[in-house]
Amino acid sequence: MSVTNSGAEVVGEKKRGRLQKLLPWKKHKAQMKLTASPIAFEQYDPQTKSLLKQNFGVLNNLETVWPGGICLPSTYRDIADKVYHLPLRPSDVWVISFPKTGSTWTQELVWCVGNDCDLAKAKSLHMDVKFPLLEHWINSKGMMTKVIKQKGAKTTKMFTMLRHNPELMALAKNDTTQIMQQTPDNERRFVKTHIFFSLLPPRILDVCKIVYVTRNPKDTVVSYYHHNLLFKGLYEFRGDFKTFVELFMANTLPWCPYWENLRQAWSRKDHPNMCFLVYEDMKQVSADEPWCGISLYEDSGRAIAGTDTRIIQRL
Repeated sequence: MSVTNSGAEVVGEKKRGRLQKLLPWKKHKAQMKLTASPIAFEQYDPQTKSLLKQNFGVLNNLETVWPGGICLPSTYRDIADKVYHLPLRPSDVWVISFPKTGSTWTQELVWCVGNDCDLAKAKSLHMDVKFPLLEHWINSKGMMTKVIKQKGAKTTKMFTMLRHNPELMALAKNDTTQIMQQTPDNERRFVKTHIFFSLLPPRILDVCKIVYVTRNPKDTVVSYYHHNLLFKGLYEFRGDFKTFVELFMANTLPWCPYWENLRQAWSRKDHPNMCFLVYEDMKQVSADEPWCGISLYEDSGRAIAGTDTRIIQRL
């Protein structure tokens, strides 16, 4: 077992007690590194590493990140402290979720609510531009060179899209924390993440507006399985569904464990800046119901079907 932390020197025996106070649930025997944030990285054992490398494409160098124990690519080391210390704005809007629980649908709804239901503008902007993924960098770093050499249809489409969209190319080359800090003060920032609350800025819920969405884990794991199959050169899962479910339950898939992600959000669900949504409930909203005083199919085109009114109440 090897546990390290980003951006500091290896410490001796006398300072390990201090780290164990930061991480009381995990008494590590290996050397660790101190940092300005309580974030630590734990490498998997050789057997687990071999299993992950066998079943995944580029994102096979996974580690456990504490506090919380989330499974992330080792490239998260590059941005961990940047994320934890990210300057926040009261106008920021975050969508937080486990992958494949309805976050893309939620992003579209939230962005439209925050932009006066301007559907024409919503359609003209790529989702990753108007509502970027906070940890996008851990996907793009290491993927760019490898994916561009491959011939898969998904890969070709991806890089054709990047070449013709400077804003998307900028996202691929830079981490989202940099782009967020470059956003003018008078512009509202929208960002999505699958990172646990324990790794995000400590005051995020007191400062920003948060929309959290979750979904039945049985449906989530099926959707996540197909998601991992699709991306050439990225996840590119090579195993069968049974293996995928076993890895999901063992918390060794990217962004797992599902239950810890949900637990951290559930414990914060009653905060006035938190809007806690359930995918299955969102699907029950009728397209015939008025929403925010607007007919969902009125002639003005300001129509958003399947929306929870709690979103606008929080924004």
